[in-house]
Amino acid sequence: MGKNFTVGQANEILSGGKIYDLHNHYDFGGITIASNGCASVWFTANGEHGKGLPPVTLDMEGIDFLAMSSGVAMGRVRDLDEVGYKQASDQDLNWLLPEQAASDDDHLVLSFGPSDFLRIHAASMRLREGAPAPFT
Repeated sequence: MGKNFTVGQANEILSGGKIYDLHNHYDFGGITIASNGCASVWFTANGEHGKGLPPVTLDMEGIDFLAMSSGVAMGRVRDLDEVGYKQASDQDLNWLLPEQAASDDDHLVLSFGPSDFLRIHAASMRLREGAPAPFT
C-alpha cells in the first residue's frame, strides 16, 4: 500500500510536514465510493477546535478491501477516536497497530468508538487538503 502519510499518535495523520489531528480538530464528513475501485474519505474542520483549518481528504485507488459499520455507511458518526492498522486476518478492532508495527499488507482502520469503523486496503492512499473531488 503506497501512501503519502503516516499515522502519528493514534488520532493524527502526518503528511507534508503537517499534523492533522483528526480527533480534536476535524469531524468525519463521509465516504464516497466509485465503481472503479476508488474512494474518498473526508474530514471537515470542527467548528469549535478546528476553526480556519482546511478540509482534508484521503483519496484511495486500487481498493482490494473495504468494510464499514452501519454507523459509517449511514452517516451517523462524526468523532474519530483512533487511527491505526490491522493485519488482514485480525478482526479484533479493540486495539490497533501503530505505524511502526504495520506493514504494507495491513488494513488502515478509522475507529469511531466501540462499534463504528472504516477498514480499508488499497494500492494507493493519498492525503490532501481540500474537499472530495468528483470521480472521473
